[in-house]
Amino acid sequence: MRTLPLALLPLLAIVATASAFEITLPDGQQMLKLPVRVVDEKGEPVVGAKVIPWALRSGQGHGLWREGDERSGLDPASVKTDANGRADISYPRYRDVVEQVTTLQVSLWIDQPDFGFVDDLHIDVPLEEVVSHEVRLVRGIRPTVRPLIDGKPADLGSIYAIWSDGRSWRPGTKIEPTEDGALRFPAMAPGPVSMRLVRLEGEHATHFSPINRFELGKSDPPMIDIELQPSATVYGRLDGEVPRPVEDGRVKVSTINPNADDYQAFEEWFTWAPIQPDGTFVIKGWPQGEALQLIALCRGHYATNGVAPKVVEDPRDPMIDPYNRPQVFEEPGDEPIIVAMSQTSACRATVRDAAGEAVEGVRVLANPNVGWWNSGSQIYCSPLVRGERLLRERDYADAVDEGHPYPFDGTTDAAGHATVTMLPGNGRLYVDSDDYELPIFIGRRDYDIKTVPGQTIDVTLTVQKKGTEQLGDWDKLAGVVFGCSTREGRQICAKPGVREKMTAFRERLQSAENPRDPKLLSELYASVAEAFEDYGDEAEAANWRRKSEVQAELAK
Repeated sequence: MRTLPLALLPLLAIVATASAFEITLPDGQQMLKLPVRVVDEKGEPVVGAKVIPWALRSGQGHGLWREGDERSGLDPASVKTDANGRADISYPRYRDVVEQVTTLQVSLWIDQPDFGFVDDLHIDVPLEEVVSHEVRLVRGIRPTVRPLIDGKPADLGSIYAIWSDGRSWRPGTKIEPTEDGALRFPAMAPGPVSMRLVRLEGEHATHFSPINRFELGKSDPPMIDIELQPSATVYGRLDGEVPRPVEDGRVKVSTINPNADDYQAFEEWFTWAPIQPDGTFVIKGWPQGEALQLIALCRGHYATNGVAPKVVEDPRDPMIDPYNRPQVFEEPGDEPIIVAMSQTSACRATVRDAAGEAVEGVRVLANPNVGWWNSGSQIYCSPLVRGERLLRERDYADAVDEGHPYPFDGTTDAAGHATVTMLPGNGRLYVDSDDYELPIFIGRRDYDIKTVPGQTIDVTLTVQKKGTEQLGDWDKLAGVVFGCSTREGRQICAKPGVREKMTAFRERLQSAENPRDPKLLSELYASVAEAFEDYGDEAEAANWRRKSEVQAELAK
């Protein structure tokens, strides 16, 4: 799908069918307006604040909204506030225009050089009142730091920094050198600040500072001296579980965020390294004396799940943890670290259409996730990004090392067969095709499977022509069943009796021996219809009564 820059939207206004705050496009997508007003601590308008939309939430989850976004068919556009502190942010009515999945929340960054950066603003849309959403900025303080190596001022041209607000990784962020050999940083909100300095030669980190923590008051702080130390080199190898030569091997490593409450620790350091055929690897440019958490993947094996380090408060029970977890090496020294490895599993999928015919050219994929200790999650060992390169690029997508194919997918041959590498345990399969899709099951297009180490299981995936049904039909249920996480979901769940019905729905589905049994689904959909009827949404109740009747017919 070709995406449309928002700059071209005024050309379409003459065919708009809605109000001045709604533009309808030829594919049925609609651009809506989110009015925002940015003020300072006294309520006075802030002029020239850049309001940047960067992510969207729907009943299908929260994800980045970037240039070239195929799901919405539209690119995001930043807007600067006017003399009254106002800005209208355009966003798509449908997060996925083909599936007709509605946008429920818009995530914004707000950047004004004299104020602290706002990097965690999520606004439910559309607004319930016809007023601008007010955002209050805090006037910032610009810290000044003098980098030192061996007690002497460092060459500022090779010094980079990462710090504890979202400006740290933003493209175009500038740190200004001063005449006395220091670096003056963008404004930060008063309060605790953490910062790490890195010296680069090309794309090699030669020196790091420890993470420095200091408090910013409401006036310019004194100059802060930060000493950088030479970087360390960490050597490692895979254990004997993996036959040699090792093929397609890589390790990903990250420092460990000491603060469990701050899952967005911008000063974390991360990198990756290839694994050699003899099973060894070298991590060059590591912060001296700092623990590392590590995952690894090669053909046939992956890193055995690790145990939570002491800085993780109340870790999840490994028996029910949905994530794969890194191994932790607290004090990597001169001796090689040894990575315990386990066998991967595999799924041999056969893709057929409704008539039972094999379908060729369908991509079948899985998305096993690693949950980094005290941090976020991502696909296991994909993509591969070095912190050194990201420091220069200041854009995650641009910093990805190309040439490493996605490790958990396969494309069907003429017989409809594709083999997909999996990580053992519970997983999900998805399909990607221009012409075919999986049927929807409880608001998702996926297929649950369970695999065991070293074994391949066979599954048959029945696909249908694209457009047969739309995920948008499940928007309201997704917002209620999956944790009452949306504004509308919370409103529905607040109704006496409704939350109980939805909880019973979820629990019965999770405990079912066969959650796709038509008789079971007919009963569950009928209970959903009753819940929406109790809420007073007769149209949605009728929708679920129809679904219940369809399943009842299939059960006969």
